[in-house]
Amino acid sequence: MIMLNFDEQKYVQIVYNRWLELYKKSVVIYLVLLAVSKNINTSDAIRSFLTKNGIEIKQVSLYRTLRRLESMDLITHVVEGTKGTNTFRKIFFITPEGKAFLQKMKRVIKITATI
Repeated sequence: MIMLNFDEQKYVQIVYNRWLELYKKSVVIYLVLLAVSKNINTSDAIRSFLTKNGIEIKQVSLYRTLRRLESMDLITHVVEGTKGTNTFRKIFFITPEGKAFLQKMKRVIKITATI
């Protein structure tokens, strides 16, 4: 075990927390793309998919991620009316660029899993 004084431990914890936030964002992006590629394509279904894979996310955070992926041209959406109501929902689809990016992410994950 590595022995650190209090200030060193505190610094390591700060760096770890920053890394963890970046890691979570990367995992969320990966899982959202994976979900959409599997035709899990409404925000509620995507959020459920994330939860089943151990990622709890607020709805607002998911919407922000979906908007970011759309702005990067990795996903797109169509608006669909909900039967029997006057509400609409977005149906998300992965783009060819999104599929290519997802494949690259899968390769990196596979490589790092073997290290």
